[in-house]
Amino acid sequence: IGDAIQGVSANTLLILGGRSVEGIQDGEWWRLVTSMFLHVSIAHLAWNMFLRSVVLWMLERYLLGYRLLFVYGAAGIAGSLVSCLQTPTGIVVGASGAVSGLIGAQIVFLLEYRGVISSKIT
Repeated sequence: IGDAIQGVSANTLLILGGRSVEGIQDGEWWRLVTSMFLHVSIAHLAWNMFLRSVVLWMLERYLLGYRLLFVYGAAGIAGSLVSCLQTPTGIVVGASGAVSGLIGAQIVFLLEYRGVISSKIT
């Protein structure tokens, strides 16, 4: 349990599907997806789960089922691609790109429906 709290080794993350530019260049495109579901530690996982739950409480009512899954997946893959540019060496894991995409979707939703939302509040 100590490893789970302090973190997982880079080699283990690579074996499990962590995002590495070298792997993607070698044709391991699946790493763009699997890296979203890996986390370095319990604290890393807990933080992503907390952020996801804060954002999802509103979005899940309006982006049901496949639409929410599409936004989450597309944002996660986009985040993985951007991380290839930002961190071309090393192993990258986590759902921050997907969570950021959900936050972006929530901002778009709030801007799109601001009139409806404000009339329900007042």
